[in-house]
Amino acid sequence: MKATGDGILEKSVFYFHTASSFAQSLLFYLDSAGHFYCDTRYYVHRDSHQSFLLFYVHTGKCMARYEGRTYTIEPGKALLLDCHRPHEYRAVEPSEIYWIHFNGNESRGLFEEIFSRYGAVVAPRNTGLFLSRILPILSGFQNRTPVPEPNVSCRIHCLLADLLTASCEGPGGAGRTPVQTTMEYIEENYKEDLSLERIAALVSLSPYHFSRMFKQETGFSPHEYVLTVRIDAAKTLLKTTGLSIKEITYAAGFHSEAHFVSTFKKRTQLTPTAFRNTVF
Repeated sequence: MKATGDGILEKSVFYFHTASSFAQSLLFYLDSAGHFYCDTRYYVHRDSHQSFLLFYVHTGKCMARYEGRTYTIEPGKALLLDCHRPHEYRAVEPSEIYWIHFNGNESRGLFEEIFSRYGAVVAPRNTGLFLSRILPILSGFQNRTPVPEPNVSCRIHCLLADLLTASCEGPGGAGRTPVQTTMEYIEENYKEDLSLERIAALVSLSPYHFSRMFKQETGFSPHEYVLTVRIDAAKTLLKTTGLSIKEITYAAGFHSEAHFVSTFKKRTQLTPTAFRNTVF
């Protein structure tokens, strides 16, 4: 339907959706969605709204106020808000925006993880792909052929995953981040002694700063990531070679068979021998 209101211009549309009980129980689901063309009169302030908001700026510039901070949302960036809390946003230039209000599934958990890493504004790695996940939802409403709820759920999940794995260098960045550089180094040198100090020194960062950056970008601490790479290497050796558990311990970068076995079981709920005997 056509959208009207202060600052909302011609061609703007928005749609409501009442989710089925099935979707509300098991899926991410849509409450409403829109495609707005705005001028600088466009302004929204709410004390509370029972949803989460994903707001993508295609052209122009917007600003938001949330949790005591002010954010600028430029083209190619997304604003993600928990609208149960007070929030406001506005267009500070003539802008074209796409937005969805959603709920369900692990909406709160994913919101909190994304917000803890990046704050309320995130730059997706691939803006074209990000936008392509939103457009079919809107075109389905426009053409009166709504996208099935499981497919909408999948699209919302993918949008949140895009934000969760957003690059710290922002859209269109050509170079690798320090974290990407060290991840590649760990994957190639997992057998070596990989202390936090040594890894941080590779990218000329302090251990504290590097550890914080690594956790923000990957969700792992550097130590957790090293263990993950070593466990994955051990899995491959267990399934593709006849090496003993002791030999695999050292080949995968562990320094103690007891530590390897306990770590492997903690991560996989199986002993190395039980994993080796499991049929996939």
